[in-house]
Order: sequence, then C-alpha cells, then structure tokens
Amino acid sequence: MKSKSLFVLLMVLGLTSINALWAAKPVYDVTGYLYKNPENKSIFIPMNILYQDMLLKKGNYVIDTAFLTQYAKKLPASDLPYILDIECWNVRPNVSDEVANIHINNLILVIKTLKTARPDLKFGYYGELPTRDYVTRFPATGEKLRKWKHANERLKRLAVYVDVICPDLYTHSEDAESWKQYAKDAIKESRMYGKPVMPFIWPEYHDAHVELKGKYIPAEYWREQLKTLDQLADGIIIWGGRDVTVNPHVSKVWNEEDPWWMVTKEFISGKNESNVVSQTVKTDIAKTRELPVTVIQKPITVKAIQAPSKVTVIKQVALPKQEIKTKSVGLKGPNFQFNK
Repeated sequence: MKSKSLFVLLMVLGLTSINALWAAKPVYDVTGYLYKNPENKSIFIPMNILYQDMLLKKGNYVIDTAFLTQYAKKLPASDLPYILDIECWNVRPNVSDEVANIHINNLILVIKTLKTARPDLKFGYYGELPTRDYVTRFPATGEKLRKWKHANERLKRLAVYVDVICPDLYTHSEDAESWKQYAKDAIKESRMYGKPVMPFIWPEYHDAHVELKGKYIPAEYWREQLKTLDQLADGIIIWGGRDVTVNPHVSKVWNEEDPWWMVTKEFISGKNESNVVSQTVKTDIAKTRELPVTVIQKPITVKAIQAPSKVTVIKQVALPKQEIKTKSVGLKGPNFQFNK
C-alpha cells in the first residue's frame, strides 16, 4: 500500500523515475583549466593530487622514505583523501608476477610511509586499482579477461592501504556502447576491493589515439558517461584542460560555454533539483548512500613509462627548503566513512 501511495505521489510531482529519489553523485574538478569560475565550486568540487614528480626523485624514481615522511607532515589537514598519481611502475597484465610484485611493493611503500606519517589523512591511487589496460584487454573475453582479472587479484594487497578506488575510464573509442561496457566491467572489478569507487573521466578522447587526440567527446556521449557513472559509482572525477595536441603541461583557458561543461552543469543541477523534491517524500526506501568528496588535482596523462624494476630506498636525506605545492580548498563533503 505504501509503495502504491508513493508511486501516485511521484506521478503527481512529475517524477516518473525512481532515480529522482537519489541525489546526484558528487562530481569532482581535477581539471587544469586557467581562470575557472569560482562560482562553480559548490557543484564542481575542487580536488588535489600528489604527482609522481612531487613524491619521487625525478629520472630514477627513487623512494626516499625520509623525504616522504617530512612531505606528509606538511600536507594540509583534510577530511578528504589525497590521490597519488604514480605511473612509472607497471602492474598491468603484460608483466610477470615477479615484476608486478616488485612494483606493487614500491606502491605500498609510498602510501604506507605517507599514512604512517599522517594517520589522520586518507589516500588513494589514480588508475592502479583495477589496472588500466583498455587496449590489450577490451573486449574482456577469453584469455584477455583471465589475464586482466589475474592482474587485479595480485593488486589486492595494495588495496588494503588505499581508502578510495579511482579507476581510469578515459574514452578510447567513438563507440558509446563499448565505453559503457568497459566502465561496467571496471567498476564491477573495483567493488571487490571493498572501498568507495570514484572513476576518472575526461571530456576529450584519450590522446593515445592519433586520430582522436584533442577531440572533445560529443555532448550526448558525454551525458551518457555521466549517467552511467552516476548509477554505478560513488562519485565522478573529471580531468582535462591540458592542450595535449601541443604540450600536456600547457593549460587551456576555461570557457563557461564549452559543451562538455554545459552538459555537466545541467546534469548536476537537474539531479540535485530532483533530490530536493524527493526529500519531502516519506518512504521506506533505504537511505541514499552518503558519498565521498576528495581533494585532488588530476594527473597529466602519462604514457606508459618503463621504470627500473627495483627501487633504492634512502633512509636519510637533507630535505630541500621549499613549500609543498598543494593547497587546501577548505571544502568538506557529505559524511562518508572511508575504510582504513
């Protein structure tokens, strides 16, 4: 009887879909655009990231635990996880268990050192869990699927140390259905780690593909990506704003009229307005999951780098007298219990 009354009320309010009862998942801004509109911060939540060149010695990827400890102590306090972008150690299906395990040990050492120095902070890795491997494993069938799943299984011991899972779901194809299946596979795989899942997406096609490099995804395709992740993930992280056709270190200028942003803004605003109406409906439906907010700034896409398989750990080092190039944006998101 209650469900029938609820349906009638939804019809009266013009809410024909049960999705209207659920708040939009938070959408995070890790874009590199210049002169962004600060008024968007309430719906497009700024985030910070710690890049590999900030954490490791350039050129040889040496882990200096003394440096990392001091670095972590200087990080601003935050209720939100810091995301680590380290892409120099290959853990994909194309490497042996022996090599992958050495690289996983490296990743564990970095995050464990940071967490030991700052037990009050939360951390995660961009694109490592599950391993990003679109080109060699999609479509996920047969031997490709088996190898991909095996690679993800061996990452479970790294998952113990992270507080959030951030799979790379960048767009490699103009086929929207293939992207959707790719996203579903990755998010399903991410769930085995038992942590909140917040994928990275990019309103441009991945720059690994020469014919698509620098092109923006069509508006409707982008809308479908937002809808898909809103249904399946715990949050959405958007990167972009780098001129990958010239130099990935060069930032583009923010344009409030860019189609991708207009679609994103409309999507967020529409979902939140529906949720305001839904708050007046008394139902027995399970409470909406409260979702995480992360403070980061997305990594520049780094193509596969072949790094040394072994890492030298320096116990002591004279620390450079310089400020950490990251700042707290002073934002707090909804209460979300990140697992330790």
